[in-house]
Amino acid sequence: MPRDEAAELLDALHDGALQRAEAAPASARKVAAQAAGKAGDGLANHDVAAYRALLDAIGALVAAEGNALYADTERAVRGRVVFHAAADDARTDWARVARTATALASA
Repeated sequence: MPRDEAAELLDALHDGALQRAEAAPASARKVAAQAAGKAGDGLANHDVAAYRALLDAIGALVAAEGNALYADTERAVRGRVVFHAAADDARTDWARVARTATALASA
C-alpha cells in the first residue's frame, strides 16, 4: 500500500530543514529538540498526538530558518498531514517518525 503523498512530501521538507537546522537561531533549535524529546514515549506507542506535536516542532524550526516560501509550503503540507494522521486508513511510517525525532533532538 503506497504511503500518503502529502506525508512523503512533508518528510522531504523536514529532511531539508533538519539539514539546514544551523540556519535557525540556537533558541529555536533548543525548543524543537526539547519538543522531540518530550514526544519520544508517545511516538514509541504510535500516539497521534505525539506525532502531531513532533510535526509542529519541526514546523517551528522551519519557520525560524527564515525562508518564507519554504515555511509557507511546509505549513500547508503539514496541515494536511496533521489533519489526516488520525484517520483509520492513515499509513504513518512510525520508524521514519522515530528517526526524524532523533534527528530533531540533536538539531
